[in-house]
Amino acid sequence: MSAPLCIAALAVLFWLAADALLFTPYDIRLNRRRFVLRRVPVCLRGKRILHLSDLHVGGWTYKEVFIRQQVHGRQADMIVITGDLLSSGKGIPAILELLEGLQAPMGVWFVPGNNEIEEIELMPFVEQLSGLGIRTLLNEAVEIAPDFWLVGTNDPSLDKDDLPMALRQVPPGAFRLLLSHSPEVFYQASDAGVELTLSGHTHGGQVRFPFLGALYADTHRTGLQFVMGEYRRKDSVLWVSPGVGMSLLPIRFLSPPEILEFEVAM
Repeated sequence: MSAPLCIAALAVLFWLAADALLFTPYDIRLNRRRFVLRRVPVCLRGKRILHLSDLHVGGWTYKEVFIRQQVHGRQADMIVITGDLLSSGKGIPAILELLEGLQAPMGVWFVPGNNEIEEIELMPFVEQLSGLGIRTLLNEAVEIAPDFWLVGTNDPSLDKDDLPMALRQVPPGAFRLLLSHSPEVFYQASDAGVELTLSGHTHGGQVRFPFLGALYADTHRTGLQFVMGEYRRKDSVLWVSPGVGMSLLPIRFLSPPEILEFEVAM
């Protein structure tokens, strides 16, 4: 290979490495979407819901400052968090400070991810969140308004979910918004007719390749079927957030971090 070609190849590799290490991980985007569903209860029409996932907080950095500005600066009607708030127990003080004062008229809700189960003791952390007014759903459902139930599972990536038990509380015909850390519950949710499922866990693959997409998603029950973005099956819709944080390696490529703000419509 000639010297100019070697220099060009090295320049491309340097740019790709810089993007994966320095640029994409901090290009946190506020994604605004509208999900078109087969039906929407009156109480949800025109409402805005903020979805956070996989923050992986380990302390205060630029990322945490940006997240705090975004979530505290938006007038959301409901805020939902689909797990992995933490990277480890060292992040507990920072995440509690970040979430302090977070409010929404229809509540702030949380379902745990694998990090809340594997890295810390879950129930003491749930109590700390409760002290901030954030309620945790563990294979259970709660009625938010007439005809609207919020359902939350424990983490499917660790096989701790029990969707039938959670749905057992919901009356027939009610609209259901399901929170699940991992999208691995979606086949079961769509078979049950759940209208909308929100999840994370995959980080969008964290590193994606042109034309190939993600090569890994840590979803042993569904493989690479649901990695990032919107999916439809039967009359159900799934949104898989790429989340905000990172795991294993501090890199992202072609999978920019995201905070989602959405409405539902018919």
